[in-house]
Formats: sequence, structure tokens, C-alpha cells
Amino acid sequence: DLSVAAALGQSLVDGYTAAYVSFDRHRRMLQDELRDFRESRYEDIHLRATVASYLFPELYPADPNWDPVTYAGYRPARTRVSPLPVPYDASGSHPLLTDLEAAVTSGEAAHLLRQLGLWSLRHRPLHALSTGEGRKLLLVDSLLSKPSMLVLDEAFDGLDEVTRQELHAALRQMFDSSTGDSALVTVTHRLEDLVPSPTHVLMLGEGETRREYSVGTWSSMESSVRSFFERESAAKFKSASKPPAAVGAVDSSSEPLIEFNAITIKYGETSVFDNLSWTVRTGEKWIVVGGNGTGKSTLLELITGDNVQGYRQDVRLFGRRKGTGESIWDIKKQLGTISTELHMDYVDFADPRSYRYTTAWEVICSGFFDTVGLYQAPTPVQTPDPIGTFWRREITWCGKCAQHVCSKS
Repeated sequence: DLSVAAALGQSLVDGYTAAYVSFDRHRRMLQDELRDFRESRYEDIHLRATVASYLFPELYPADPNWDPVTYAGYRPARTRVSPLPVPYDASGSHPLLTDLEAAVTSGEAAHLLRQLGLWSLRHRPLHALSTGEGRKLLLVDSLLSKPSMLVLDEAFDGLDEVTRQELHAALRQMFDSSTGDSALVTVTHRLEDLVPSPTHVLMLGEGETRREYSVGTWSSMESSVRSFFERESAAKFKSASKPPAAVGAVDSSSEPLIEFNAITIKYGETSVFDNLSWTVRTGEKWIVVGGNGTGKSTLLELITGDNVQGYRQDVRLFGRRKGTGESIWDIKKQLGTISTELHMDYVDFADPRSYRYTTAWEVICSGFFDTVGLYQAPTPVQTPDPIGTFWRREITWCGKCAQHVCSKS
């Protein structure tokens, strides 16, 4: 378990620095951005922290409306995720953003943004980035810092194949052109993410107790590593259920659960959906396919009620048009959702800094009440012994039920 996040951007030993790309760093970036926005005196009409302001916090524009003589009250410290003193739809041509625009459109920053497909998103708010786009931003930030050591902790999770290949190419370019003064540590569950090819290996969880380890050069341990990944892959296929048998067409007259009628979603000048029509009926099984940044998360947010633009559109859920008096909980109690955003929300809730102790069992039971966190005890009817025993076994062997959520991968 590598814990170098605390040393991010700081000196590990005089003259040496480390950069860290992971799910947890991504989560903390979004958590800190939301906190800074809420603590600021800016409103929704202002532009929240963007790709450009995150990469170049030293070029944060001066607030023309701030007067230290007349200003009264608490003024939060400015950070790299602070909201900007410009309108929410400001572009790089805005007078207060010219320095940021110049920085992100020149030199190594411009090259990396183009290479990873973030060029057109350089002034997009952090909270509006997709999972893949946010992960790419963290990698750009890490590469620009020219770290002595770069740690990638499952950094490719949640990324589509095209994005993964783009990140692989950027890493190869960085380390193939380096003079040997940069180290790379990769933690991954996929053999194809070992890019560039490693020189050394640390294998954990070996032996009957899974507490032993092996360490050595890649040339001496390559076969062991490949065997490990093959065993992991075989175990996944063995535990996976058989593909479902082909089924006939669902009756087109069955009850519609979700109806999108010519919906259009825009953020400033950026269009996510344009006249999208989509209906999901009882008994249907849909797969939604698309690369990072194509609107998959936005689609989910329109269903769950987490995107306010849905209330201006012809969206019907469970037979009722959205915005006709239903509460968000009326919608969510009919949905089961698993997503990166929900994972982040729960880890944020259970963050040890909030002095909450949330166990895996409590996470499961909170599903009865559509809440993040368990605020009332489940009844014996909700958790009869056969169900309780089953779920305690399913979340990795009973003993982990009582473990803190933040201790889990």
C-alpha cells in the first residue's frame, strides 16, 4: 500500500519530489473544489476552478471587485481550486483570463493538453469533467511538475481504451526521453497498463497467508508476474456468470420507465446532447457505450435528479414528468445505482477527517433508506438472517464487514 499522497508536490528529500495519480487524489481534488466554492463569496454566476487555473494557480486573476479597505468578513485562503472572479461562461478571451490562456496554449502544457484530448476543455470547470478527463488532468499536472518519482495507483481505472492508449503514449514519451533521473511506480491489476516496461517488480500478498512478498528485477520475475495476471484473469472468468441466453424482443407496449424526448444539454457553448430521444421499457436491458467525455455520467445524472438541467427538459421517469412536484427521493427510491460518483460521495462521507466511522455493513444497509450514511437501524424484516449472512459473506468474508469504508480499495 503506497502512501505518498501526503508528499505530493513536496520535497521528499532535498531536491526530490513525487507526483501521485489515483482515484483518491481525483476524489480529493473534487472534494476540495466543492468546499472552496461553498466557502467563497462567489455565486453560480461565477466560473468555478478550471483546467487552466488548476494547472497554473500562480496566474490566478486578481478580483477587480475586492477592496481590502471596505471588505468585511471571512475571506478564504486562495487555492488552486478556488472559483474565479469571472462569469461562469467566460472563455480564454476574457481580459482576466489572458495570462491563463497564454500559459495553457504554449510550451509543454499545450503539447500535453493536445495529446490527451484536453485542449478544447482548458477552461472547463473541474466539476464538469468526466472521470477520464479528470484523471487525464491529474496526469498532465504530474508530468508538468517533472517529478523525481511518479506514482500511478490504479490510475487507468474508469478510462476507455482510447484514453488509456493516450496515457500510455504520454508515459512512454516521458520516460523514453528522460535521462534516467525519474522513477515510475505503477500499481495496477492489468498487465497492459505496465507502460513503459518495468525494470523491477514488488509482488505482495504471496504465500498461504498472503503476507509474503517477492522483489527482484523484471527479467528475473517477468514470468511470475505474467502468471499472476493470468491467474487473476482466470479467477474472474470462473466466478463470472455465463452469458445470458438470447431473448426475444420486449413487447413495445410494455411500461416505459425512462423517457427522454428531444432533450438538449449544454454547458456554455459546449453541447453534450442535442435532441436526444431515448426510452427504456420494463424488461429491457440496455448498454450505454461511449468514450470518456461523451455524456454517460450526464445521462445518469438526468435520471437520478443530480443534474438540474433535466427539469427544463421533457424527461419522464416511472410514468411522471420530471419537475411536476416529485422529490429527488421519490425518484431515487426506485433506482439502484453504482457509479464512480457514488463511490466518491461515500468515501467523502466516511473520510476520517469528518470523525465518522462508517462500516461496510452500514453502507449496505443504507440502501434500504436511499441515504449516504446509515441514520436508522434496519429492521429484522429488512435483514433476516439468511440475507444478512449472504451479504456478510459476499463482501469479502464476514470479518471485513466491520472495517472502515476508507480502509477498502
